[in-house]
Amino acid sequence: MNKKSTQYFTISSLLNDSKKEIPLPYIKGDIWHNSVVHEYHKFNEIVPHCNRHINFLIYSGITFPSSNKSFLYENIAYQYSYSISLYELNAFSRNIHNYFLKNVPFVIYISCIAYPCNIFVQMQNGIHYGIFVFPYLFIHFSTLNYAFMGSLLCQYISDSYWPYFFNGLRHLLKMNDDLHNICNRERSIVETFLEMGSIILLGYFVNCLL
Repeated sequence: MNKKSTQYFTISSLLNDSKKEIPLPYIKGDIWHNSVVHEYHKFNEIVPHCNRHINFLIYSGITFPSSNKSFLYENIAYQYSYSISLYELNAFSRNIHNYFLKNVPFVIYISCIAYPCNIFVQMQNGIHYGIFVFPYLFIHFSTLNYAFMGSLLCQYISDSYWPYFFNGLRHLLKMNDDLHNICNRERSIVETFLEMGSIILLGYFVNCLL
C-alpha cells in the first residue's frame, strides 16, 4: 500500500469513528483557510456533541475561496466526498461527489450537484421528521446559504470582520443540530398521529388563507 493510499485509509477510519473529530489540516501561508480550520476546532471544543459530518462539510466547504482557488485541496476534497456519502447514507454517491469535486469548480459543484442532492436527501428524510421538519429545513438551508455566501463575502472585507461571520455560523450550526436531534427523536404512536394531524391542520389553514 503506497503512502497516498495509507493516508486515505487513515482518513476513512477517522471518518467512520464517531468519537473522533474529522481532520481538517492547516495550510501554511493560507490565512483564510487557517482561520476556518481554527474556528472548526474551536466549535468542536465548544459543542462536541454536534453532528461531526455536517460540521466538517460546512467548515471544509468554506475553505475554497482561499488564495483565489476554484477547487478544494486534494486531501480535503477526498474527505469531503467520503463524509458527504456517509451523511447521505449512500456509498455510491461518494464516487459522484469525488468526480465533480476534482473536475468542476467548487462553486459549480455546490450549486449544481451538492445542493440538489442535499434537497433530495432532506425531502426523503422529511417524512420521518414530523411537524418539526419545517423549522428544521428552514434553519438547515439558511445555514448552508449563510456559510456559502458569507465565505465569498469575507474575501472582500477586512479580516477584522471575520469573527462576526464565524460567530453567526456557530449559532446556526448549533440550532441546526438541536432541531435535527428533535426531528430524529423516538416517538410513540400517539405522538406520531398528533404530529400528522397538526401537519394536516396546518395545510388546511394555509389553503384557506390562499
